[in-house]
Amino acid sequence: MFRFIKSDIEKMTKRGVISPILASDLDNYEGEGLYFNHIKTRLIKETKSNYLATFGEPASDDVIENVLKNDPMTINLFLGANAEYLAAINFDKHDKKVFYFSDSLIERLAQTELDAPADYVRLPFPSCMFVIQSPIAINNLYKIGDHEPPSYSAPLTIFLSEHDFCGLRKIMIQVFHADEYTLYDLVQRELLIHPQWRISQSLCTDWLDLYRQNPDWLPGDKTSPNINDDNVFYEEGLQFFKIIINSVLYLASNDPDIMQQKSPNDALRAKAAATLNGYKRYDLEREASQYSELSGFLLGVNVPPIIINKSAKQNYMPQLEGSTTIDKRFLVRGHWKKQAHGQNMLLRKLIWIQPYWKGPEMADLINKSYSVK
Repeated sequence: MFRFIKSDIEKMTKRGVISPILASDLDNYEGEGLYFNHIKTRLIKETKSNYLATFGEPASDDVIENVLKNDPMTINLFLGANAEYLAAINFDKHDKKVFYFSDSLIERLAQTELDAPADYVRLPFPSCMFVIQSPIAINNLYKIGDHEPPSYSAPLTIFLSEHDFCGLRKIMIQVFHADEYTLYDLVQRELLIHPQWRISQSLCTDWLDLYRQNPDWLPGDKTSPNINDDNVFYEEGLQFFKIIINSVLYLASNDPDIMQQKSPNDALRAKAAATLNGYKRYDLEREASQYSELSGFLLGVNVPPIIINKSAKQNYMPQLEGSTTIDKRFLVRGHWKKQAHGQNMLLRKLIWIQPYWKGPEMADLINKSYSVK
């Protein structure tokens, strides 16, 4: 794949394409070295081979065309390959920025309401990758389609890129649930960022309706840019994408819990290459294979999980007449609020109020507030 990526990036640079690309930017390269065409060639070859083995005669051009256009598995493979290539080329083109989110941080972000202006949603780079392995995030992903997660050991690899769109902005989100050998799920979603919208409106972007209202926005086929049916994102998939957008806001805050981490992959492979003992060299190479080659940033390493001590005794205080006592602990969801700052207090920034327990033996606020500039 990266051989094709290098070739396409060179061609885009010559054409002046600098920002993150959309699928349309991959077209019209006269069929030179495109990953999509590479996949198509392989599929045609496999289709011919399978047809010959099954029917004992070569497949006609009409048969091949029918398989490529109508076979569900082939269509899904095309969509998946195109999404994967598009994500990889944007990621490679913008210096491979990777952010690893801790399970505890994702747990807190999942308990945070999103009621803020959509314009606050801005990526730290034109394109970047989030890596999340939280069971909470994985469970919410598989609410799209209403089925059980096939694996919790495989991480979610989430590619994000920001694009200019008809005088506005949009965020492209591509989610891959996969390990080294298996792609379990793929979801692609694009959100319109309108300066007059709230984040809740962006999360429910209805592309088909937008195209009907603005027929000049996109020429040709007015189809949704999402692989999945838009309707699944308004209910089943809503919580998952709330987690993603909350992660974007957290990353843009002025004091996130973040630390840089260099991958040990290169050092281990260099050590293996310098090791004469074959057994030790094999062990080092095997250890290196367990780490990603990508260095990145760890977020939320020092953020503790949300824990309630179930063994703690409830403290029921006698009530005065007319007073109210909370006799059960409950989790108050986090939220974002605007705060005035700057000269004459005319500017506004977002403050993250983290989720906290309320009730007997009320816990302190979980960690501290962060503000989004």
